[in-house]
Amino acid sequence: MGAENLYLVCVYWELSEFAEKSVAQSELSVKMQVLHDPDFWWAPHLAPKEGSCIAQHVFRSPALIAAAGAKTLVLVPDMEICGQDETRPWFMDFDAEQKAFWIGLSKARLYEHVLYEKEPGMVLEPGTVRLGGFVKAYVDELEPTNPWSEVSAFLWNRYAVPLYEQGEPGTVPMDN
Repeated sequence: MGAENLYLVCVYWELSEFAEKSVAQSELSVKMQVLHDPDFWWAPHLAPKEGSCIAQHVFRSPALIAAAGAKTLVLVPDMEICGQDETRPWFMDFDAEQKAFWIGLSKARLYEHVLYEKEPGMVLEPGTVRLGGFVKAYVDELEPTNPWSEVSAFLWNRYAVPLYEQGEPGTVPMDN
């Protein structure tokens, strides 16, 4: 996603200010209300029922997209902080009827084939809890519109290119 109208939104909680011991918190999330009337919703995984979520385990090209014609809104988790603490697993979710996105922390369990649901029991240890993502609202100038183009370019340029330049993900010659 181009830098124009791209915002990194982060929320920090310093738990040691409130408690000197662990805090039971099954879910910690931020809801983002979508203000336009999308006719297109996209998420990288299914979350078909109340309580379902897009668990961190399936963050392959993590983004939530809502578009009304060319008006596009995107939320991409900040993968530089996502997953730093395995006791604080991330999730994403959206509800088209409520016109809302969520990004948050919660344990999740596999409940059917490839479907995940939030599970109680997350415990936050004292220290800093961080949650954040990139938000962009823009008018897609492509004909026909392509709500994935800016997200794909952003994920590639921000995360894949630096790894590729370091020889990641593997060092085995491709002809092998």
